[in-house]
Amino acid sequence: MSRARLSFLATPLFSALFALMFFVTALPARPQNLFDKGSLEQRFDFIITVQTQVLKGYMSYQGSTLNPITQLTITYQETPRLNQSRVSKTVQYEDLWYHNCHAIGCRRYNVFQIEPGEQGAIRFVPSADASNSGCAIANATTRLLLDIGLNKSSLAAVFVPADAVGEVTTQFEQFNFHPFTPQPDHGIKAAMALFICSEPEGTKQYMYYDGSNL
Repeated sequence: MSRARLSFLATPLFSALFALMFFVTALPARPQNLFDKGSLEQRFDFIITVQTQVLKGYMSYQGSTLNPITQLTITYQETPRLNQSRVSKTVQYEDLWYHNCHAIGCRRYNVFQIEPGEQGAIRFVPSADASNSGCAIANATTRLLLDIGLNKSSLAAVFVPADAVGEVTTQFEQFNFHPFTPQPDHGIKAAMALFICSEPEGTKQYMYYDGSNL
């Protein structure tokens, strides 16, 4: 991902910093489960959902250098949060394949097309495979972040399995995202910011993008 393309995202995505800093405090009375469909639809204009599966038997033959392969299946939907007449329809977006932290394949089914200016979330559905796929989660998030920015929308939160937060945070650093702690009296210069939240709740991590060394 080039510096020029990331700079293009700065204006629409910088607003995400303000959204994520007040993400928790701005919520209304907390629902019982923050991650069920109804709760997510109340808080976000669009939701990107990612299912993770390790294809252990795929490409498994003598001499193969591509086993195991991790497949990420990605769908998205716009919610009726601010438009009650909108029908919340799930769109099959793309499949991504990874091996040893490297993206090796992509199959796109539909265009990523949501209303410009909307604010959404990416949810990596918890599973044993997702918990062991920190590299793939970080890489896929940066790709989806680009799609969101090109659509002139913003990303408010990334939900990942609780036991994967540490690995995901570490892997984000290879894309020049660095951890930070928001402070009311201390700003930070950054084109983009990410809010990573564990599912179930308990761990959160803020990260900012630094493209100065690209």
